[in-house]
Amino acid sequence: MGAPWLTAESAAGSDSPDFRSSLPDWLEVRPEVRVRYEGRSGNAFDIDVANGLLTRYFLGVGLRPHRRFRVFVQGMDARMPTAERERLTERYRDVFDVREAYVQIGDPEKDRFRVIVGRQLLIYGSERFISQANWSNSRRAFDAARFRFENETARVDGFTGSVVNDSPDLPDRSDYGNGFHGIYSTWKRAVPDAEVDVYLLYRTRRRTTDELGRTGAGDLWAPGLRIAGKAPAGADYEIEALIQRGRMAQAPISAWSTFIEVGWRFNGPPAKPRLFAIYRYASGDADPTDGKFGTHDQFFPANHRHRGLLDVIGYRNLEDWGGGVEAALTGKLSLKLQIDSYRLADRHDAYYTFNGKALVPRVAGGARSRRIGYECDFSATYRLNAVATFSAGVGRLFRGDFLRLHSNIESSTFGYAAVELKP
Repeated sequence: MGAPWLTAESAAGSDSPDFRSSLPDWLEVRPEVRVRYEGRSGNAFDIDVANGLLTRYFLGVGLRPHRRFRVFVQGMDARMPTAERERLTERYRDVFDVREAYVQIGDPEKDRFRVIVGRQLLIYGSERFISQANWSNSRRAFDAARFRFENETARVDGFTGSVVNDSPDLPDRSDYGNGFHGIYSTWKRAVPDAEVDVYLLYRTRRRTTDELGRTGAGDLWAPGLRIAGKAPAGADYEIEALIQRGRMAQAPISAWSTFIEVGWRFNGPPAKPRLFAIYRYASGDADPTDGKFGTHDQFFPANHRHRGLLDVIGYRNLEDWGGGVEAALTGKLSLKLQIDSYRLADRHDAYYTFNGKALVPRVAGGARSRRIGYECDFSATYRLNAVATFSAGVGRLFRGDFLRLHSNIESSTFGYAAVELKP
């Protein structure tokens, strides 16, 4: 929980004592490898690739000549060698590029103030709105300036910048002119046994088109609140709510979202299974002719982590009831089963996929059914040692009446197996 300040963690490395001890104190080298095989059936996916092997390599090098000064650069190579290159988007292919390149001023262990400037990862809260999107074959990065103040009771981050647009074969470039800014605070003692995040996000766009076809600039203000903690008798909870106001061209924006999760862990059985239930809602636009925009903006989320293994559900115009069970069978093996029931929040709006784009457009007069379908996912993770992790999973989307009546999308299945090495 919380909003980590990415220093050495930026490279997502896991320390290996033998490897680290061989380096001088001023130098860090962080390699990372992930190989994943994906198989899919059905047509509820964003590209026409049935099966394939994905490879991803990172190499990060950090220099720290002084405890208050650090430079970090990370190179990346992401490919899907089993598929034709021209069929792949930047989500699957991004070759020989720079993923991170920043300067950090301030000691994360001793200084209350720190500054980091350059290409970097942004990760906050449960990654529901701001994430590195690690499931993607290329992580999401931002060209930004960021500061942090931290003491015993609070962490406060401020950042300003823009997301980096990935390109399969060309150098990645920042989306200048479309800005992303925010203040994100985490309060450690505001609620017993919990963290409280209070934040304000601000997004700007150079050119937008509203629902009446009018063009112009856009801006979006989004104050949010997140509380995550533990309760008596093995219970836990997380609540997050976000309000969105602003303007898209000439149309005022009025949107919102909420997320609620409650869990309970059995302390008796060796595996200590945890039962959980979730509810999430992201508003849709009720009237496409009223000149007002009500569809929730999902910002930059970690979709695979929050909305199913298939990655076919976006956090826009969505209502979701779900639940499941997870358990750590041993110190190395963990399992998770989750079922979600997806519905349109408003039948007059579109169905949006993982990237926030409309996969099924608005139905004139409103859809005859709001029921998108339900998804059942099973996943397993096995930590082989301090360096290697194996994971696998399978999920199936069973289409509901909305997809059956208003699209050609069928019930679909997705499976994967992956090995990740973080020396």
